[in-house]
Amino acid sequence: MSDTTWHQIIGRISPQKPIDVTPERLRAVKPAVAAVERDARTKPTSAALWSLPGEETHIGVRVLEPVENPGPVALRLAAMAAERQVIPIILSAVHISGFEQFGFRVERLPDGPEEMARAFEDELCAFWDIAMVVDVTDVSAFS
Repeated sequence: MSDTTWHQIIGRISPQKPIDVTPERLRAVKPAVAAVERDARTKPTSAALWSLPGEETHIGVRVLEPVENPGPVALRLAAMAAERQVIPIILSAVHISGFEQFGFRVERLPDGPEEMARAFEDELCAFWDIAMVVDVTDVSAFS
């Protein structure tokens, strides 16, 4: 994505929540995936991320529970993407992560056993060439 794309995303981020037009039956759906244990990929330092070679680096942002206010996290991710050419890919175990409204790439993890979710996440990491995966709650640690 170009810098102008990320600036447009930053311009769309607002603390206001969108109107929920999801049917009741979809809002009631809860993913059956258990919380995926954090592994070594979730504990890097931001300095290690910025020093990776290449034009763009993809990072995975794991969303296991709905984010009450995704705006500030989206703003931090978009600023990081524009400044450091790091493309966030949202790996979501919830039906609607909240990041779709801002234009982020969201990959939905399947419902099912934890092993299946882990294998699917690993496949997504290979497909997108994701350098590391962080939990959405840890995004504020990046500077």
